Amino acid sequence: MAIKFRLIQSNNRGLVTKVGDRTFASRRPAKGEEELELPTLFIWVNGNSRLLARCWTKWTGEKIGDDFIYVVTKFLDVLDL
Repeated sequence: MAIKFRLIQSNNRGLVTKVGDRTFASRRPAKGEEELELPTLFIWVNGNSRLLARCWTKWTGEKIGDDFIYVVTKFLDVLDL
C-alpha cells in the first residue's frame, strides 16, 4: 500500500508551524486531488539550517502568479535535518 503525500520546499519563505498557516508551491494539486487534505513534507531551508515540518495541507483554490496557495489543516511536528 502506497502512501501519497505532497512535498513542498521553501527556500527562506517562512516555516509552517501551526494549523492555518499558508504557504505556496509551484505545483498544482494532481487531478482529482484539488479538494483532498494530504500528508505533506514541508522542507524549509535557510543557509545551513534545514527543517522538516510534517503536516497535512489542502489547496485553497487560490493561485498567485505561477504559485498555488496551500493551507495547513493538521500539524504534527518540526524535525531538524
